Amino acid sequence: MQSVARSRDENLVADSEATLRAGLQQAALTASAEPVVAALKQIDERFARANQPRLEPVRRAVARDLDRVKAASVADVATLSIRLDEVVRLVDELPLLSAAEPRRDPARGAAVAAAPASAASASGVGGWLSREFGQAGRAIVEGTWSEIRSLVRVTRIDQPEAMLLAPEQAFFLKENVKLRLLNARLSLLARQFDAARGDLRWCKGAIERYFDRSARRTQIALDLVMQVEQQSRQSAPVRPDDTFAALAAVAR
Repeated sequence: MQSVARSRDENLVADSEATLRAGLQQAALTASAEPVVAALKQIDERFARANQPRLEPVRRAVARDLDRVKAASVADVATLSIRLDEVVRLVDELPLLSAAEPRRDPARGAAVAAAPASAASASGVGGWLSREFGQAGRAIVEGTWSEIRSLVRVTRIDQPEAMLLAPEQAFFLKENVKLRLLNARLSLLARQFDAARGDLRWCKGAIERYFDRSARRTQIALDLVMQVEQQSRQSAPVRPDDTFAALAAVAR
């Protein structure tokens, strides 16, 4: 009877090890921890039905590995690919530093222009226009001052070469950024996370160097690229090494 029971336990251990290895292979192919979790739960149920005291160390090891696998985060490749597609769509709309869009804040512009306009209206041409035309003259002064302010823009540029970018070079720059983003997307789908992060770092540096970071679209693109780079760091689920060790110890 002891020989028959020992043979049954050995078959259970061998089947459990094969099940766990199959779950690891499926997890590597799908980049998901669910196959490993399902394999560990199946092993725990089979050992609970066996109800053998000598198999209890395996159940404790399975419980520890289940907690570790569930706590580890795995990259969601589908969601990351959708975010990269959104960045690719935004690249053509990003304003360059060499051809930045005029920024106008009507509320702030009216408040800032009020003081110079009132000062100008008190003397000189502004005063003459105010005396001759009243509110219409003041409106002319304010409008003229607003247009003059829109002609001057002070921007800090850490890389001067960004301002020397020719229009034809701007086209190729945007195309290169899109190509690197698509390469990163293909690398994510192929589970090559190191290569994907390298392409994403290049795109992040190019956007920060050549594009207007104060623009809303540029901020959205940078945020999406950084999110994908951070969330693609977890490349594989945790290995259930404790369960493998416990199974090997029981099989001896």
